[in-house]
This record gives sequence, C-alpha cells and structure tokens, in this order.
Amino acid sequence: MPFVAPKLIESARVCVRPVSESDLSSLLAINGDEEVVRFLGHAPWQAMADAEAWFARISKLQASGSALEFVITARETGSVIGRCGLFDFEEVNAHAALGYILGRAHWGQGYMREALTVLIHSVFSEMGLRRLEANVEAQNTASAALLQRLGFTQEGVLRERWISKGETMDAEVYGLLRHEWSHFSGAANAPTSAGAESVGASNNPMRRANLEDIPAIARIHRSAFFTAMPDIPALHTPEEDVAFYSNVVFPKSEMWVAEQAGSVTGFIAFRPGWVDHLYVLPDHQRRGIGSSLLALAQASADSVRLWTFQCNEGARRFYERTGFHIERETAGANNEERQPDMLYLWERKGVGMPEPK
Repeated sequence: MPFVAPKLIESARVCVRPVSESDLSSLLAINGDEEVVRFLGHAPWQAMADAEAWFARISKLQASGSALEFVITARETGSVIGRCGLFDFEEVNAHAALGYILGRAHWGQGYMREALTVLIHSVFSEMGLRRLEANVEAQNTASAALLQRLGFTQEGVLRERWISKGETMDAEVYGLLRHEWSHFSGAANAPTSAGAESVGASNNPMRRANLEDIPAIARIHRSAFFTAMPDIPALHTPEEDVAFYSNVVFPKSEMWVAEQAGSVTGFIAFRPGWVDHLYVLPDHQRRGIGSSLLALAQASADSVRLWTFQCNEGARRFYERTGFHIERETAGANNEERQPDMLYLWERKGVGMPEPK
C-alpha cells in the first residue's frame, strides 16, 4: 500500500504530525546543538539555510514515496521538541527504517519513548507495515536502550558502516516485526494511551510488576543473591523479604519483571536516576534478560547510579559491560551487611538516530 502519513498522532503528552516549513526555526535550535547531533553523521546546523536545505531534501524524498518526516510537539505548549521519521520504505516488503532526534532539554523524561510508541502503533495498525528497522551507532547507548524498551531486537552489527569526522563507526542493527508488537501494551488500544505496561520482543517479554508478583520477586532475589555471594550471611527470612518488597520497594519504585513461559525470571526496581534492585534467576542469566531490564532504567534518565558489593564479580562485569563505571568505593559502613561496596554510574551520551543524507 502507498506510504501515506496520518495527519496527527497524539498521546498523553505529545503530538506527532507531519513536518512543515514553519517548523524550521524550532528544528534549527535542536539540530544546532552539537551534543544532540553527535551520532547523526552530520555537523550541527549553523543557519536557517541548513534547515531549508534539509527540508528541501526531505520534501523530495516524501514526494517520491520513500520517506515520511514528523515533528514531535508538546501538547501542553505546542512547541516543537524533536522529530522522527520513516525512510527507505519498501512497499513490496512492507518495510521502513526509523530515525529520531530529541532536543536536549527534554532528554530523560520519556518524551521520545512516548512519541515512538504512538508512531509505531500507527505504522503497524494503520500504515500496513510489517517490519521496522533501526541502525544505531555502537556507542549510542541511549538510543539502543530506547529501542530495546520499545521491543526491538538487536539482529547484528554492520562493521565500519559510517564515517563521521574522519572516523569509522560500527552500526548495531535493530528490528521489530508487527507480530512482536503485540507484546507491547497498548498495541491493541488507541495510541492515546499514556504509556507502556509491557515491552520486549517475543523472546524476552517484560511487563510492569504487580503485587501478585512479589513472592516470586523475593524468591528470585534470594536465589540470585546467595548464588552470587554464598559467603554473605542471610540477615532476613524469606517472609521478611516478601514484606520488604511489598511494603517498601513496590510503593516507591517502578518495578518490571521479565517472563518466560508464564514464569517470572528476573526483575528490576528503579527510581529516577537510581537502580535499587536487579536480579535474574541463576539458570536464566546470560540470556539478555538483565540487559533488557537495565535498559528500562537507562531509557528513563540521563544518568543512573547503583550500588553493588565488591565481592559480586559477576555483577561488576555485567554493569561495566553495559556502560557503567565505578564512581566510588566504600568499606560498607552504610549497608546492612557491612560488606565493602561500590557505587556505579552510567551517563547518557546523546539521543539520536541517523536518517537519510
């Protein structure tokens, strides 16, 4: 079917609508930020002439039927806060590529996730596409985390795919199929839903935790903790663990669980800027569950901190592999176990996806 854009897509906080020439002054401010465009493969826009040249190029691509470009506006103010686009449309394969960019003032607040949620819903339910693809520069951890939270699966790496500022860059390839979108809450609902309740591709679905999950969460905590650190004495009973997660963690944190075959295999509890708990059943580790859960927290903030014990070497390797670095080490005077610990920090390096040149 032809590649035709909806006139307006709305969610609780944002509107996604086709770009117009009147948007260029706002887009100049966004694309003129060097930090915003650092992964996009082009220099920051310097003047309105750059915005006009981009608009002329995008207009030709849209006229040819191979691309659609949108701006993202805040519903409360009507101001343009970013843009997103579909390109490399293949009608015979019902396939398109996805790109996006968000103004720095709006990073870490869930705006892009919300905008892409409603756009993807429209892509699969109204525009008839079967597959979406996104290529992410390998160091762009923010975009990778966002795509994983939206249910995309990493499918491979294109080595030295791009050249930027004289340096070659690898591209990680992510894909999302229409039938996988059913794992995303709201895929069967109107796109005005406020946010997701479940995410993840079919091989690793995740959803928000509820109180009925707490006994399983407490068991996972206990199993993973003492498998990793058998020499640390148990300070609480299993019943106390359940009470802790029910009465302390659940009311104060955003909690998600990963499931396989209807059973909870891992969970994360996080607050803005902090991961409080992340555990995966020992026999389900090294399957990408922990990384997918951690990506939820990384997609929600510009920086994330967490504590782990120095003796937990497996956790330390995992966090360092996912972009965290040690910020501070202590002798453990402030933790209940009085074990030496360390504070890890992850920082967002930018949000943006390449689009057609």
